[in-house]
Amino acid sequence: MGYMGTESDALEKTLKGIFRDVSQPDEDDLSDQMHYVPGVASLLPLPYMVFFALVIGAECRYSYRPEEKVAWSVRLRFKGEEMRVEHGKFGMRIASSAESPELAEEFIATVSRAFPVMDRILGPVVDERVRLGS
Repeated sequence: MGYMGTESDALEKTLKGIFRDVSQPDEDDLSDQMHYVPGVASLLPLPYMVFFALVIGAECRYSYRPEEKVAWSVRLRFKGEEMRVEHGKFGMRIASSAESPELAEEFIATVSRAFPVMDRILGPVVDERVRLGS
């Protein structure tokens, strides 16, 4: 990141600490071994905040419109388990290779901790865009 001055260095360090258990997924797509975790997606906040936290904060790659009725999808590993977070026509969903929903709940707590930091990073950018009328 590093595009917003000296404060951004501290914010970037904070994000790296928050996302220390998030890493890039294996090259092999393990989607066929993942299961949607019921009930946890409703715990996620607004999709754009989840997206920015994962893409900017955790430096995850994403797929734009990977399939019909899915706006974006992010594959990652969390504590060694393959996961996918996606936003589609019917809301946010999390798929995981882990059997229990506890890991997904832990992941949501991790992403949620990043939101105040992301707010501080994105706030000046948004303010500037509004000021310029773009």
